[in-house]
Amino acid sequence: MSATLPCSGLMSMGHNCLSQHAVSRPRIGLGSRLHLRNRCPHQLAACHPRQRRLHALKKGRDDLGAVWVQNTDEVHLLLRTDPDVHKSDVSFQVHPNRLTLTVKGDPLLSGDLPEAVNIDGCFWFLEDTTDGRMIHVTLEKQIMGHESWPSPFEPETEPDATITHRTFFELAVGGEPLGKVVFGLFGNALPKTVENFRALCAGDKGQTASGIPLHYKGCIFHRVIPSFMAQSGDFTKGNGTGGESIYGSKFEDEGFPFRHTAAGQLSMANSGPNTNGSQFFITFGAQPHLDRKHMVFGQVESGMEYVQQLEKLGSSSGSVSEIITITNCGEVPQNV
Repeated sequence: MSATLPCSGLMSMGHNCLSQHAVSRPRIGLGSRLHLRNRCPHQLAACHPRQRRLHALKKGRDDLGAVWVQNTDEVHLLLRTDPDVHKSDVSFQVHPNRLTLTVKGDPLLSGDLPEAVNIDGCFWFLEDTTDGRMIHVTLEKQIMGHESWPSPFEPETEPDATITHRTFFELAVGGEPLGKVVFGLFGNALPKTVENFRALCAGDKGQTASGIPLHYKGCIFHRVIPSFMAQSGDFTKGNGTGGESIYGSKFEDEGFPFRHTAAGQLSMANSGPNTNGSQFFITFGAQPHLDRKHMVFGQVESGMEYVQQLEKLGSSSGSVSEIITITNCGEVPQNV
């Protein structure tokens, strides 16, 4: 995507390159690190990551006095507890995607984490502060380098998946018509991202500074990887190193309310945080390693059979066996 795609674990220079697999990032110094006191044994059983956030049990958020902070490598949770609580009263269990914390047998926190953690880098200790006795929990992120976690204490809310706009692509393979794909776009949740895609489909925002139409018409799918995704949107260079948004070269991440959970989702390609342009991809299945790194902003409403045909033309390297072209595109009228 010069925008992010699988580059065998590496991001090509100048490319929005989606990675198929999570890649460990070098650790970034944290300054004065907390003392690793009261490390607890961890249960190592695998836990299927469901998409709920960590939630407080038994006590309300105000009663817990719960606060949290993150940096690029760690998340810290501070929870108020009773002054007579000792370390022997606390039970702490962490899986890669789930945490349970009990005090005197009473569940204080239990639930699924927003992202995976390195269990060997997770620990807790008791701390006496001016606000009383606190349980301080440190969680080491499995993928470092980004302050990407949502608040683990926020109540679970469903993002607004109302379809506010529809757009279409007419596709051709090897110069022969393939079929029409219609997308539904989530404009209430991600209005800026949706407007960018809508306008590039409609071609109603003029030209780039260099005189190239801001339009997907004639654009190719330059990268297709079976079981992963099909990537397009580079209307300036056609190889994953170009493209431009209607707002300028790049625009910032608007948010990550949706996960990559199924085939047919429409998501923005990028080359890192806040580098969205015009490139996008369509998923061929769930891609959880892209969650909170790429913005899902729509879905295929019809024509999924043609998307599946694209998958057959791809390869593990991303190269395609035949040229796939967006021969026409636009916005579907609201009354259709």
